[in-house]
Amino acid sequence: STFPSSGRYVAHWLGDNASTWDDLQYSIPGMLSFQLFCIPLTGADICGFNGKCDEKLAMRWVELGSFYPFCRNHNMFGMPSQEVYTWEAVEKVSKKYIGLRYALLPYWYTAFYRASLRGTPVLRPLWASYPEDKETYNIEHQFLIHDGILISPVIEADKEEVLAYFPRGIWYDILTLEKYISTEEGVWKTVSAPFDTIPVHIRGGATIPMNLKYGATTVETRLNGLMLVVVLDDKFESFGELYLDDGETPTEDISRTYSFITFKTRNNKLIGN
Repeated sequence: STFPSSGRYVAHWLGDNASTWDDLQYSIPGMLSFQLFCIPLTGADICGFNGKCDEKLAMRWVELGSFYPFCRNHNMFGMPSQEVYTWEAVEKVSKKYIGLRYALLPYWYTAFYRASLRGTPVLRPLWASYPEDKETYNIEHQFLIHDGILISPVIEADKEEVLAYFPRGIWYDILTLEKYISTEEGVWKTVSAPFDTIPVHIRGGATIPMNLKYGATTVETRLNGLMLVVVLDDKFESFGELYLDDGETPTEDISRTYSFITFKTRNNKLIGN
């Protein structure tokens, strides 16, 4: 139970879960529900709290958990070890996607700024960004980070593909930045997802601020510089935002120590304000 307005001050975890594929799947609607309750910093225990997590479940849960707002592996006393280094393959996947999470911290931070300012969800069900598309209404296994990054996790055992829905527009693979699909009305597509891969796509028209490279800590990562990933929509335009502060000043003193920048791309020109 949580008091109203708690989202201003606290993080939330979804309760003691089990190391099962069902609980992996349930974590997605759980997180999306708490976005609507204005408690954006929410996540589930990665790999599950009770029971034995096997290698394939751990791999898929680390992939998905890297995109939880509240990203944490947590285990019950006396249960088998499930740290990511328990399995070599899981350790490699963890480096890959937690590294991507660190690279995306400027985007995450900006999304949380918007959430604190307007109450907009950090994670969104697809219908929140595409309310006119009735096909999105019953989709519970995919979600958007803010409005620009689409996550389509594998939530079933022994699967190396996922049936994913792509709303209207152009979608780009986040790792290669190659155009993956362009659709005028929205389409279901079977996406290849080997065990070391979770499908992640950027919406055409989004400008994504990212760290140039990630470090061992957020402080180290901030020192590595920033870049903008600009992917164009069908009108050859793009828009994005970036919130920056010094990473240290308390909220009550922050009014003079932050920048909020908008980026617009049009006619092959990028303009920041």
